[in-house]
Parts: sequence; structure tokens; C-alpha cells
Amino acid sequence: MHTHNKSPDRQVRPTDIVKAAAATAMALALLSSPAASAELGDARRGRAYAEAICAQCHAVAPAEKASPRLEATPFSVLSGLPGLNERALGVFLQTPHAEMPNLVVTGQDRDDLIAYITGLRRKQ
Repeated sequence: MHTHNKSPDRQVRPTDIVKAAAATAMALALLSSPAASAELGDARRGRAYAEAICAQCHAVAPAEKASPRLEATPFSVLSGLPGLNERALGVFLQTPHAEMPNLVVTGQDRDDLIAYITGLRRKQ
């Protein structure tokens, strides 16, 4: 399930990006644990979901280093963040964020997307 309700009037400032990145990194570090590292979904379906939904803003392919929207972190960079694991991504994907469209990914789509993003780490 996903919804998009981004306000067209909101301007993203560089300080917003830095704050969001710092908050995300801290949350990922706090939520990381070895017990949360079992794969959940199907990475192939996750890539298909990412290409259909996330690629509007993010670089989703392993070799892509620049996102269509400069403030959107490439998935290859996300996958390499310290503390990133399935549990941290699961929490992130189910929580609305001001710097992203009102996008909440749940159920099998979430599990598949998590499998794809964490699988990118192994390809680097």
C-alpha cells in the first residue's frame, strides 16, 4: 500500500536534507541488532516495486549513483549506511516522513523492498 500526498508548496532546504539524513542515521543505528538480520522478502519483487514506485525520486539500480531528485538518497548509498538492517528499514518504511511523499510501505511490498535494499549491500 502506498499513498502520495506531497504538498507542492513546501520547499526542501539543504538544512532539511542534512537534518533528515542525521535523524535517519541515528534511528538506524539505534534500531540495529544482529537478531534483526534475517531476510524477509523477495529481492526481485522488491526491485520491481522500487522501479515502479521509488524510482521517481531515488536511484534504485545498484550502479546508479545519482537520484532523479537530488535530495533523495540513492538506494546503493542507503544500503551501506551503518546500522541499516531489516528491522530499521521496516520501521522507516512504515513511518511517514516530511522529506518524502506520504509513502508508507506495508506487508509483502515492505518485506520485498527491504530484501532488495539490504541485498544491494552485498553487491557493493
